[in-house]
Amino acid sequence: MTRAAAAAAALREELGRRFVLIEEVIPVGERELTIVRPRSAEDLISEEDFAVDERLPYWADIWPSSLILAERVLADRGSGPVLELGCGIGLITCAALIAGFEVEATDYYMDALAFTRLNALLNTGREPAVRHLDWRALPDELQPVPLVLASDVLYERPYAAAVAEVLRRLLSADGVAVV
Repeated sequence: MTRAAAAAAALREELGRRFVLIEEVIPVGERELTIVRPRSAEDLISEEDFAVDERLPYWADIWPSSLILAERVLADRGSGPVLELGCGIGLITCAALIAGFEVEATDYYMDALAFTRLNALLNTGREPAVRHLDWRALPDELQPVPLVLASDVLYERPYAAAVAEVLRRLLSADGVAVV
């Protein structure tokens, strides 16, 4: 068993202790990606999390726009650094890794980062850099990148201003954001 396969198996076992998992084969362009995710995002809703900051587990679903963005990223082929905002379960991260990019996947949920790592290992044999990121409090050490990807991150009105500020801070002067 390769090191990536062993890491994926251990991570899947860990996540399986906390979540009811499903595995789906998702067509992305001419490829098929195997995505592991929680069975139901609704099962993950926590009144405690919602009370703190109206947090809902949007990360646990596959959204239609993420399918479109994954296909576009996969078709683009590239290299160099990419920052993904709100990586969710990692579909876009997987596509970007397959396309040749160096990905730093970010999300507000630690569980989303774990699923992103698992799905990247399963589909690419590589583990992306991951970072817990609150758009309202960006760490100073984050450096601008030439490409920022984000799918389904504008589902609440206040997020538009937050995403705009993140792009202002983290997109290089000649960079491109695909939201």
